[in-house]
Amino acid sequence: MISRREFLKLSGLTLVIALTPSGYRILHSKDAESFKVNAWINIKENNTATIYINKSEMGQGVYTGLTSILADEMEFPIDRITVKFPQPRKPYLDPKMNSMLTGGSTSIRNMFMPMRKAGAVARELFLEAGARALKVKKEECIAKDGRVIHKPTNQNVTYGELIEITKKLIIPVTVKLKNPEDWKYIGKSVKKLDTEEKVNGKALYGTDIYIEGMVYASVIKPVRWGSKLKYYSVNKPVSTKIIDIFPITSGVAVCGKEIQAVWDTKRKIHTKWSKSKIQGMTHEDMIRVCKKALRKKGAVAKKRGNVEKALKTGHKKIEAEYSLPYLYHATAEPLNCVVNITEKKAQIWIPTQAQTNTLKTVKRLTGLPEENIEIYTTFLGGGFGRKSAVDFVTDAVEIAQKIKRPIKLFYSREDDISSAHFRPIHTAKIEASLDKEGNITAWKHRIASPSLSEFTKKRSYKVDPQVVHGVKDLPYEVPNLLVEYVKVDLPVPLWYWRSVASSHNAFTIESFIDEIAYHAKKDPVEFRLQHLFSNIRASRVIETVAEKANWKKSKNGQAMGIAYYKSFRSHVAQVVEVSVDEEKKDIEVHKVVTVIDLGPITVNPELVKMQIESAVIMGLSSAIYEEVQFEDGKISSTNFDTYRLLRIDKTPKIEVYILNSQGRMGGVGEPGLPPVIPALTNAVFWATGKRIRDLPLIKHI
Repeated sequence: MISRREFLKLSGLTLVIALTPSGYRILHSKDAESFKVNAWINIKENNTATIYINKSEMGQGVYTGLTSILADEMEFPIDRITVKFPQPRKPYLDPKMNSMLTGGSTSIRNMFMPMRKAGAVARELFLEAGARALKVKKEECIAKDGRVIHKPTNQNVTYGELIEITKKLIIPVTVKLKNPEDWKYIGKSVKKLDTEEKVNGKALYGTDIYIEGMVYASVIKPVRWGSKLKYYSVNKPVSTKIIDIFPITSGVAVCGKEIQAVWDTKRKIHTKWSKSKIQGMTHEDMIRVCKKALRKKGAVAKKRGNVEKALKTGHKKIEAEYSLPYLYHATAEPLNCVVNITEKKAQIWIPTQAQTNTLKTVKRLTGLPEENIEIYTTFLGGGFGRKSAVDFVTDAVEIAQKIKRPIKLFYSREDDISSAHFRPIHTAKIEASLDKEGNITAWKHRIASPSLSEFTKKRSYKVDPQVVHGVKDLPYEVPNLLVEYVKVDLPVPLWYWRSVASSHNAFTIESFIDEIAYHAKKDPVEFRLQHLFSNIRASRVIETVAEKANWKKSKNGQAMGIAYYKSFRSHVAQVVEVSVDEEKKDIEVHKVVTVIDLGPITVNPELVKMQIESAVIMGLSSAIYEEVQFEDGKISSTNFDTYRLLRIDKTPKIEVYILNSQGRMGGVGEPGLPPVIPALTNAVFWATGKRIRDLPLIKHI
């Protein structure tokens, strides 16, 4: 958490990774004003370094991953590096996103080469400076562990001791990167750098922030989405610890000296709201609205060949309908932030994935220039996409402006669920035809759901690109393909949820491909490979996962299911092994085997495994239990007693195998989630004979 002014005051050698019109360049900080800067390195006289990264740390290991890359190329001890967040100014924007944003499984992909080049330039500068200091030839020196060593004499000098010489050197435009066989950290399971401070309590999350004079705030939101506040009244007396109660754009704000007093007072406030479009509706009603929309012809997202003719003339036709409910992000740390606004300055301490959008929101609401706004990013207690939204920032700024003192907006769990921007509800109808040899000749896929892109981008779409992603580019080789989208209007707020539409489309596609294989009398593995014959990476992960799981549809009272999906450039195949006790209405997931091909490089195998394990658990939880429930248009699942999650005693054994291949780097944080859902439901079919087409699964056991 550092401002640009503070950065420019840093002692030692400061290097900048700059994105220029001709590509990445490495500059001294004094030369960087006119360039877009992606990360800064500061090396001090005591031979320690600080790096500034534009990605949020929410448990995924970005601190460790990006630091490993730079430290490796720089030949610098990783345990002597500190990681900090910069301010979200233009210099720090992710060049591919044009934003300081963490999402889309892009952190390592987008920053891998910039961080390598920055480290390599630093290494070469210190080699040159070291040779001059030791009065020897540069070719006779090596860089190792933050030192320049003269090989013939073993004389050495630390990087920190070379700073004054290095500052005067001309930074090379091109440098040679290390060969992969010489990597010390890249490709190795470096332990997380932030573990110790999280264990000893020194790590700061949003909920830990306290500033002098701060008061607490919470907001009463509409009981039904789409409603507007008509009036409110307060049942007196209220606690003397309450400072103010007043309306804001999203509802009624309550401010006080203690958060419990604030929450207690909320229950004493009577509100009346305008009528909502979903008044009187349950979650089942909303699914029915979407399924009814499936009867309409949709906007065409993709058309290849003549689907209708192929469906009519096919040897066998199969069709099915699927539905998935609204889902809550369920982060360990509910939404919160601390805001301090004065006449000339705004400060916000926030666990956010979206620093740039936070800055824009504060600027819009306060009218302050960007240079007078400071965004301090804390650790995040989970994000999963939810903390890339800024609705709670708007609430906090409005409240701080009204009461003119620092405030901490702090959601209870009930507030967090009731205010959440959910993963969209989703329904799909799929039709396919087979020839006599069991080959798919046609695939018709119609989706009816609210538009995620319209809600997040605030513009209209004929076909929502997010919703059809993964279907429009169906991996299976089918000569006739038709993909349609029908938009459903419901006022429930939507947002990105881990893996976005892939969690929908992997379930529908991979459930249906399993059904087709059954009707074609083919093994599910064999059938997938039959229709992926030119997709080498997809075929390899499927063949590998079948081998590692010792693939059999059923054995010893247990059953296996398989699924494959490509998302965020990574190919993933998973096998889930289950048993089902229908009398006890219980499902036991015994084992999940995952194979991921994430491209040519694995930066940290252990971080990859952790992320896959996390994704598997979240995917299983969403498939078996999770569903945002509504009664009379109101959310009725308001805490974890009614919004069920997978518990630790239900967590299966998880095996992860990593493959590398040629091509572009793939993501890690999200790709492990989508296919585990259909792999699970396909396993349930082989265990019970029941096809699960509507989630959550627990309703069908």
